[in-house]
Amino acid sequence: MAALGTIDLELEAEEYEFRADEGDHTPTDAEKALLIDFGAGLMHAVHDAIRPLMASAPTAPKSDLAMLLARQMVWSRETFGPAPRTKGIIQHITKELREIEADPHDLIEWVDVIILAMDGFHRHGGKPQDLPRLLKEKQLKNTRRRWPDWRKVAEDQPIEHTREGDDDARAAA
Repeated sequence: MAALGTIDLELEAEEYEFRADEGDHTPTDAEKALLIDFGAGLMHAVHDAIRPLMASAPTAPKSDLAMLLARQMVWSRETFGPAPRTKGIIQHITKELREIEADPHDLIEWVDVIILAMDGFHRHGGKPQDLPRLLKEKQLKNTRRRWPDWRKVAEDQPIEHTREGDDDARAAA
């Protein structure tokens, strides 16, 4: 059976009817053979043409978050261009943080900050498929750090991990 991928060329040729004349014409065996050969040749040509493109294509994102970032990357580059835009993104995040300060219950403003952070992530070399892993690694790193007792820190002050004995502190020294 001449099948390529999910297309069964013999079945397609068997069911094909020429419509050039007044009535339907079921193809002869010779016409069926020509249809099968033509279809197989066409399918192989298409496959050969896209094989190099598929080989060089980036790995498809595997998570919903990675797929969201991949879509955001395409839209952002088309809308804002390919430059890193570091200062512009930081200024925009700062503006959004002021809006959050004015109304911390406006969840869309928090989402704006997340989207802007993802934009900065991809513009500085981050790949969509790496973001979920990096988030997990950073979260794990934070859970292993030592933190001061939150009850001893004013609510309007940041709570930062203690630096003593920290791998980051030793690396910075």
